[in-house]
Amino acid sequence: MAEIAIVGGGPSGAMCGEQLACAGHKVNLFDEHLAWEKPCGGGLTHKAIQCFPFLLDNSYPKKLVHSVELISSEEHQATLEMPHPIVIYSRTVLNGMLLDRAQAAGCRVHRSRVMSVDTTTTKPRYCLEGEWHEADFLVLAAGARNQLLPETRALQRDELEMTQGYFVPQTADAITIKFLPSNSCRTSKAISGRSRAAIISRLGFAGACPRIRAPSCEAT
Repeated sequence: MAEIAIVGGGPSGAMCGEQLACAGHKVNLFDEHLAWEKPCGGGLTHKAIQCFPFLLDNSYPKKLVHSVELISSEEHQATLEMPHPIVIYSRTVLNGMLLDRAQAAGCRVHRSRVMSVDTTTTKPRYCLEGEWHEADFLVLAAGARNQLLPETRALQRDELEMTQGYFVPQTADAITIKFLPSNSCRTSKAISGRSRAAIISRLGFAGACPRIRAPSCEAT
C-alpha cells in the first residue's frame, strides 16, 4: 500500500483519488476550494458517459441537451441534432459528486492549500500550512496554471483565453453558440433555473453577446 498525496480537488484529482483509494492505497487529497462554481467545466460527452456510466445514472441534478444551434458572425444558422446527448451539470454539483465518491472509497479530502512541492528528495514532499510532509507518490492535479514545480512557468498571453461568466435569465433545451467576427461566445451550464454563459476572447474581452440561450438545470 502506497501513501499518495493529490494536490487539486477538481474532477481529475477527485476521480484519481477515488481510483487509487479503491486500489487499496492511502490517499490524501488537498484543495483550498474543493467543489466550487465555474462558468464552464460541467459538460460531459457521450464518450465520457460510456467510460463512466455513473456520470449519467445518478440522482444529482443535471440537464440533457440533444441539439446545438450554431450562428455564424454573418448570421447564418444551422442546428445539429445529436444522437447522444451532452450531459450538463453545474460544476459545483459535478465536482461535489466526484469528491463524495472519492471520500466513500476511502480517500481523505482536506480543504487546505499546498504552497509548494519538492521532488529533489528520495520521496516527494509538499508544504502544507508551513510544514513539510512526504509521500510515496505525489499527484499534481492543480490545473494548467499551477507553478508548484520549479521547472514550470506561467502561461504567456498568447497561450491564454479570457472568460467572463454571467447568468442569463432564460432556459432552453438546446445550446446556442454565437460566433462574433473575431471572437467566440459559448453557453455553459445552468444553476437553479438560471443559465450561465461565458464570453471567450483570444486577446481580450469580447463585449456583448446577443441571443445567447442556455439549458436549464432541471433534474432529469
